[in-house]
Amino acid sequence: MPISRVIDKRLVLDSLAFGIGWSISGICPDPGLVLVGAGNLHGMAFVATTLLGMGIFELLERYRAHYARQQDG
Repeated sequence: MPISRVIDKRLVLDSLAFGIGWSISGICPDPGLVLVGAGNLHGMAFVATTLLGMGIFELLERYRAHYARQQDG
């Protein structure tokens, strides 16, 4: 469970990205996995782009952490 109750720019932007992706695809994340299991192409595209987005997020987080360490000395 998150301990922070701060609503910052990052939380708002991430929430917007999640909501936009959900509304464009029309697929909720959990049923998306069920669709993959059923062999549905839309479900496969949804899960693939979700994983791509998670990968991009991870790369950006690593870059941000590395940049922050460089700034600290």
